[in-house]
Amino acid sequence: MHNKSMANGPRIIIASTLLLIAVLGTIGVATQIEIAYYLPPASTGTALKKITLFGPAVAGTIFGLLVVIGLVAHLLVTIKRNPPRWIWAAALACTFLAAIAPFIVAAAHRPVF
Repeated sequence: MHNKSMANGPRIIIASTLLLIAVLGTIGVATQIEIAYYLPPASTGTALKKITLFGPAVAGTIFGLLVVIGLVAHLLVTIKRNPPRWIWAAALACTFLAAIAPFIVAAAHRPVF
């Protein structure tokens, strides 16, 4: 019987590419965590800089890290054997979500201080 599965080399390259895309998306979200704002000048005449966390960016970073961990596991399984198609579909869907997460977080409403 002929096996229609993809060769081992291209599978590993595709799984590695999905992992790289998810890592870049997670980095894109993580860079949006900090929000800096300034308090009015005190009697000394200098404004105080304060830094706070942006909640959607924190949540997006945690989600991205979970996707990256899952895709590392997917890559390890892919190296050992050919995973079922539903695992490839799940990996592709998670990669897509991790890739658009920076744009979703960037479009989120930021607090005004």
